[in-house]
Amino acid sequence: MGEIEILLVQPPHRQDPGVPYLGREAPLGIAYLAAYLEKQKISAEIMDLSVSDDCFVSLADAIKRYKPKFVGVSAFTVDIVMADRIAENSKKIDPGIITVVGGIHATVLPGKTLREFSHFDFLVHGQGERPLSELIGRLKQGKDYADIRGLAYRKDGTVRVNPAAKENIPLDELPLPAREKLDFSLYAPHPQKYMTLPSTPILASIGCPYSCSYCSIHAVHPGYNVRKPEKVVGEIEECVARYGIRDFRFMDDCFGYDRESAVELCRLILDRKLKIHWVCLCRVDTVDLEILKLMKRAGCHQVSYGIEAGTEKAQHIINKHITIEQARKAVGLTKKAGLDSSASFIIGIPGETIEDMERTIEFAKEISPDIALFYICKAYPGTPLFSKFVKTEEDLNINWEDYLIQGPPVFDIGIPPDKIVSLLKKAYRCFYFRPGYMLQRIRKIFRSPARELSISLKGAGMVFSYFRK
Repeated sequence: MGEIEILLVQPPHRQDPGVPYLGREAPLGIAYLAAYLEKQKISAEIMDLSVSDDCFVSLADAIKRYKPKFVGVSAFTVDIVMADRIAENSKKIDPGIITVVGGIHATVLPGKTLREFSHFDFLVHGQGERPLSELIGRLKQGKDYADIRGLAYRKDGTVRVNPAAKENIPLDELPLPAREKLDFSLYAPHPQKYMTLPSTPILASIGCPYSCSYCSIHAVHPGYNVRKPEKVVGEIEECVARYGIRDFRFMDDCFGYDRESAVELCRLILDRKLKIHWVCLCRVDTVDLEILKLMKRAGCHQVSYGIEAGTEKAQHIINKHITIEQARKAVGLTKKAGLDSSASFIIGIPGETIEDMERTIEFAKEISPDIALFYICKAYPGTPLFSKFVKTEEDLNINWEDYLIQGPPVFDIGIPPDKIVSLLKKAYRCFYFRPGYMLQRIRKIFRSPARELSISLKGAGMVFSYFRK
């Protein structure tokens, strides 16, 4: 393998200690980025350190093998400290390397990120394809980069943050993700999220038309962009023919919000007789029995819902714009259509009482999805919830690694953190270790013994490990 211009690095995702990680997802975002860069004649390779036994050894090997001029790192908030260490180690291996950071944390706190972490030379915020390719092009030609939109950098001892790009590149105008740069034998998602391996994430849309207070999607993808169904099916067909992939996870924030596109996508899958399996995330107020049955016929086997709260009060606090009855009906219709259901719930929403959180746990038990995921509410940077706690950057004195999904709240919400953690444990215990749910799983096991037994054993292992912490 010859020299390249940029090595795109995915940090190892920091996870809660004691909780086994039940899935590894291929990094779709940097696969899109690599494909775009190569289309601009910028050679790129991907180093996903989440599938590495020793991330810094793997990083050193990759740098010595590819000899990149640039190292680009993408990071979530909980991974930003590790991203800085990756940049630091890259420069130790080759002091001439130019480091660039991107991703959601860099996007929502560009100035803070460059001031806090000294090993990043540049930062791209928002959709990274254009600013990163322009930066590399200008530096290669020895030209000035000061006017590149979506770029942040240091000059004369100060951090300068340029305006964001005027608009994002539509998904259909981007080249397909560079899956050829990933080893899919290293990836296996959560066992209930796939039917066969290899498996891959895919997008039919990006962004969201809603503004939930706990979500930062609008910081990176303002608006809602839907791909043409023909393009999506074309990507599916390429995955089948080129990579032998027949299992897909639609990573859309609200698959099916554009009902016409979702129906057309399903009909194209059926018309072309594509024997595939897939899962998706929908809003509870966008599904009915007709669309769910069509999705099942087209290969869908599970639908996830972000229900989040079991009271109308909490739904209003988080600006979710759904009702408890809509959530109850959606999960019931999903079961009636013969699909597995998954639902997420948040414990510790600011403004909730302990009684409100208890009602959320009871509501989860009542509707009894096949999977219930409980999270402690975290006010992530870039969300309306975060802005309630942090008014200026001077207020920021946060250990970013505290943003572990199952860890205690980052900010004081008026309820002792240990009480919220105990409620989270109670949620898992009360939901999964009740006779009704066990009977529900036993019925599934009779339908598909090998798969369901494997899922049940792994799920039980995760829950038991969590209680041992």
